[in-house]
Amino acid sequence: MQLVPDKKKELLEKDFDIPMSATMSMEVNTMCNLGEGLVEQTSIKNKADFVIRLMQKKHYDINEAFDLANVLESEKAEVTKLVDEQLAVK
Repeated sequence: MQLVPDKKKELLEKDFDIPMSATMSMEVNTMCNLGEGLVEQTSIKNKADFVIRLMQKKHYDINEAFDLANVLESEKAEVTKLVDEQLAVK
């Protein structure tokens, strides 16, 4: 269950009696943003790994692999960079 920052702040105040000062509010927002960023980075990394496997094992070109891996248009540049880095290492 993913909670938005405002809901997390409410839970901290109600369930744990933690007053929500301006500083605490900013810290909760920062922690939520970091968590979301980690999830997004993990998703991109997993898609890049899947694209590489499709290219190596099934001999798909990168665009076919993108389609099969459900890589969004907004993710293609980042996934391509990771794919290129990984293939350059091998």
